[in-house]
Amino acid sequence: MKIKSAAFCAALTATLMVSPLNAAFSSEVLPCAVRLVFKEASQGTDVVYLLSMQYKNRTARPISAVSTLLMSGTSNVVGNAQADCTYDGEPLNAGDTGECSWPIQVVGAKLMSSYGSAAWTDIVNDQLEKFQTIVQCDIVGHRYSN
Repeated sequence: MKIKSAAFCAALTATLMVSPLNAAFSSEVLPCAVRLVFKEASQGTDVVYLLSMQYKNRTARPISAVSTLLMSGTSNVVGNAQADCTYDGEPLNAGDTGECSWPIQVVGAKLMSSYGSAAWTDIVNDQLEKFQTIVQCDIVGHRYSN
């Protein structure tokens, strides 16, 4: 009797351990991009590299953000980020589609005054070139809204 119970417990434990892992690693790969946005600041114009994607909320609950792995065209993971999916403070409701975005880097105007416009332009263009390798986002989690 103990052998059957031990075998049953081992099988149940293995099933419970594998099931949550499979659920945790289910993901959705979507097209995404990093675009350059200029934003007025107190000391001039900041450059914001904004990650953005269109996302359909396939969950049963409203979400305020997604957690994503940033991937190159060859599907190599090059980073991770969260992306805010709210619009005017409202979450993305179940079944709705909307933009999720996040400023992944800012090059401040103060840098231009420190290094000069030529160096500032080189920095901005260098970073943009690196961020343009990001073409896919693998959604690996959600932040649910209350």
